[in-house]
Amino acid sequence: MNDNVLATEYPLGVLKYLYVVDDDDDGDDHYAAVDAAADDDDDDDGVLYSCNLHFQIQLVAYNTDIYSSFREALQAPYGIAIVSVFAEIGQPVNEAFKTMATFAQRILWKGQSTRVETIPAKALFPNTNYYVTYEGSLTQPGCYETVTWVIFNKPIYISKDMLTSLRRLQQGIKDDPNNIVANNYRPIMPINNRVVRTNINHPGTSTSNICGMTRYTFYQINPSLDV
Repeated sequence: MNDNVLATEYPLGVLKYLYVVDDDDDGDDHYAAVDAAADDDDDDDGVLYSCNLHFQIQLVAYNTDIYSSFREALQAPYGIAIVSVFAEIGQPVNEAFKTMATFAQRILWKGQSTRVETIPAKALFPNTNYYVTYEGSLTQPGCYETVTWVIFNKPIYISKDMLTSLRRLQQGIKDDPNNIVANNYRPIMPINNRVVRTNINHPGTSTSNICGMTRYTFYQINPSLDV
C-alpha cells in the first residue's frame, strides 16, 4: 500500500505524534480486517444484530517520533495508532476494498502471499472528516493499552460477494485445513474510565444536552478573596 504515513490531512490532527503504517522486523505490514458478523444465517434482511455493519478495517501504525520499531512501540505509551473504518453492505462499493477482496483469493491458505500495488490508504477511508477518538487497547492477543483509536463516523460500502470472498480465508495450510478466518473479534473489555472525544458538532448543542464542540468560557469571582 502507498501513503503509509498517518498525517493530519487524512484528517488525523488528533494524533500527537507521527505514526507510520510500515513493516516491522519481520517484514509484515500491519493491516487488520476484523469480521464483525457470525455468518449469513444470522443476517435478517441485511441487518445483523440490529446493525448493518459487517466488517471493520484497521490501519495499524506505530509512533516513529519516539520508537524505532513496531515491536518496540507495541507495549509502550502512545506506541500505536489505529484508524478504524467500518464496512456495510451497500452501494457504491469501495473500489480499494474491492481490489483487496479480489487479491485475497490468491492467499486462501496460511503462508501464502501476494503483492497489491497502487492502493493508497486514504482510498479505504469514507468520505467524511468526522471521527471519534479515545485511548484504548489492541484487538489482538496481548490487548495492550497502548492504542490511540480514531474511528470514522461513516462506513464504506462493500458487496456481499466481497464479504464472502474474505470469509473463505483459512487459518491452516492447504494440506492441513483449520478454521476459517471469521468471528475473529474479542470479548468486550473493561472501559477503565476511558474518555471518548469527537470533532462532531451536533446541531442544536447550545440548547440541548447533547455533547458538542462548543467551548464555553466564563469568569467568576472567588468569594473567599478580599477584593
